Amino acid sequence: MKNIIIGTAGHIDHGKTSLICALTNIDTDSLEEEKKRGISINLGFAYFNLPSGIRAGVIDVPGHEKFIKNMLAGSTGVDIVLLVIACDEGIMPQTREHIDILSMLNINKGIVVLTKRDLVDDEWYDLIKSEIESELNDTFLRDAKIIPFSSKTKEGYDELVEEIESLIEHEQGKNSSGLFRMPIDRCFTISGFGTVVTGTIMSGRVSLNDSVYIYPVGIESKIRNLQVHDEDKDEAFAGQRCAINLTNVKKEDIERGFVVSKKDKITPSYMIDCKFYSVKNLDKNILNRQRIRLFHGASEIIGRIHILDKEEITESSDAYVQIHLEKPLVSLKDDRYVIRSYSPMVTIGGGYIINPCASRVKKNKAEYLEHLKIQEKQVSDEYVSLLFENDKDFILSIDDICKKYFLSEDIISPIVNNLADTGILVEFIDGYNRYFIHKSNLDKLFLNIEAILKDYHDKNRFKIGFLKEELRVKLKLNSIKPRIYDMILNYYEDKGLISLNNKYVSLRGFEIKINKHTQNIIDSILNEYKLSKFTPPKIKDLEGKISSRDFMDIHDYLEEKGILYKVSPEMYLLKEDFEYGRDRIVNFIKENGRIDLKDAKEILNSNRKYLVILLEHLDALRITMRKEDKRVLC
Repeated sequence: MKNIIIGTAGHIDHGKTSLICALTNIDTDSLEEEKKRGISINLGFAYFNLPSGIRAGVIDVPGHEKFIKNMLAGSTGVDIVLLVIACDEGIMPQTREHIDILSMLNINKGIVVLTKRDLVDDEWYDLIKSEIESELNDTFLRDAKIIPFSSKTKEGYDELVEEIESLIEHEQGKNSSGLFRMPIDRCFTISGFGTVVTGTIMSGRVSLNDSVYIYPVGIESKIRNLQVHDEDKDEAFAGQRCAINLTNVKKEDIERGFVVSKKDKITPSYMIDCKFYSVKNLDKNILNRQRIRLFHGASEIIGRIHILDKEEITESSDAYVQIHLEKPLVSLKDDRYVIRSYSPMVTIGGGYIINPCASRVKKNKAEYLEHLKIQEKQVSDEYVSLLFENDKDFILSIDDICKKYFLSEDIISPIVNNLADTGILVEFIDGYNRYFIHKSNLDKLFLNIEAILKDYHDKNRFKIGFLKEELRVKLKLNSIKPRIYDMILNYYEDKGLISLNNKYVSLRGFEIKINKHTQNIIDSILNEYKLSKFTPPKIKDLEGKISSRDFMDIHDYLEEKGILYKVSPEMYLLKEDFEYGRDRIVNFIKENGRIDLKDAKEILNSNRKYLVILLEHLDALRITMRKEDKRVLC
């Protein structure tokens, strides 16, 4: 079933509270001062059942200019607005400001209710109605139905209920499958129960005994009791007015504007990036770094507006802005907000949040703006694709994208899967974790790899390839897990772009060309090692004997090919000789239980220096271990 919130708006003493009472039989002026002065000061809440069976919540907001902040707090989450205008007065200053506020909050469905119809004659009514139609012609209410109404005679009651029903029929309602979020607009204590907070659930759902988190103070709590429209419930949904009885929370720890949600889902921030729209009748241009009051959800926070794309903002114009706040704001992408000037307090504009956790713009403002325009886009395949393509992190999971850009996994997951299916994103799976890279970024990375390897091959004609780990550092991919890095290299190998050889990377098709002269040097090196066996020559002595400027490169090549074996920087053996010596030592220990230097010298015909190096190497390989002056098997 749809959950709909109906809100009122309009000038003071135009009959909003009486209208609600006529609809719901509930007097929303609950404070003694409200009854005494005959005006609404705080928010009032009521509900009534429509003929279709839908129960609609109703919010009564104060009309006095001094209580605009209360009106703003109550307008959060409103689906349909009843703009109340008294027939005997017509449109007044607060009527116009309320219309501006509703526009900034993107409330686009409403009914114009002309109250106190019993106080004016037909001629006056027709005149007022004509003036109102003209005044509303360039607002979201230009096509709204205008209904005459009298709280005393009940004139217009049936027509109003019928029109509300008609609007609700085409209203989709809020998303109950997303992240649970409820801005707090009231907090009080009930004896024997503890702290109760109320608000309109913006999205998601919440259940009895759920664990919740209060932002920005970071209080963890549990739901002891839930009420919707004064009835105990096991569950509450987006679009409902809800009262939550919380454990582990003191009334004095809570302020209007705090948000009840789930832990680790929102990041409060002192800076937000926004699209801003100024009102039509702006008294003065808005200046850079001007002090302002920001209204979001049920919160009011003082800050400064930093204009990113122009010098100042004129009336009826738009701009990209960054707002620096004196308190942390709890918001998500695309949330609506309203801005009032610091003093005098008048509404000057509003809009939607692009980046709810912004970084201070220090330089490269043009580049920052371009990135902001990408983030501004609505969540779609194109938008998510751009996020992956432009994010500074090369590889991201779905959870990474949701946290970095404050998006819902329910929305992002199918989009990412579709982008992977169509080849725009490339998926890498590490256990239960799924990571994604934009295909264009993989292509750009390969161009970089190709340039590095081509240059390396040109300068190192006897090297099998670039060491994988050194390449990783050169590519600045240190932050990527080794397993994922290996998967990326395997991806390029599968595409026929590179070859992988143990710990080396080379371009596909690269071969070390061995001419006759080079082969003679190889034969000379190998012959020296064959003759010396386990008393190998020193590298420097061998280099001097063979006398070739390519000696070291060729020697390294033989090691990389697995023909030579590096026991230590000063001892190389033929690979087959090393394996022979290792096996002789292992077999001797198996037969005799241990081996010492004297035994090793006899079976390998070597000297003490090289035998010590060889035995210590076998210790390092955990083949043998030293016990006093002997070796045993590990």
